[in-house]
Amino acid sequence: MTRRKKLLWSIGLLIVALVSPALEVGKANPWQDQTSDEAVTLNNRAVAHAQSGRYQEAIDLLTEAILQRHDFAMAHYNLARIYQTQGHFALAIECFKQLTGCEFCTSS
Repeated sequence: MTRRKKLLWSIGLLIVALVSPALEVGKANPWQDQTSDEAVTLNNRAVAHAQSGRYQEAIDLLTEAILQRHDFAMAHYNLARIYQTQGHFALAIECFKQLTGCEFCTSS
C-alpha cells in the first residue's frame, strides 16, 4: 500500500471515529452462545471503566472480550475509541481495521 493510500485510509477511519458515538454498550442476542454473553458483559464493564477514566482496566476487559469472541465488533470499536482518546492513533487504526471482519460489516 502506498504512503498516500495509507494516509487516506487513516484519515477516513479517524473521521468515522470522530462522528461516531464515544462508546457502545451491548446487549446479547438470543442466538449467541454463553461465551458471547460473557463477552458482552466484559464489554459493558469496560465501558463503565472507560467512562470513569480507568482506561487500562477498560483495555484489559475489552481485550478479554475480543479473545472470547473475535467477531465482536462493539468490543473492537470501543477499544479503538479508547486508544484514540489516549492519543494512541496507530493502535486505534489497527482496532478499526479489525472491524472489517466483524459481524455488522459482513452481514447485509
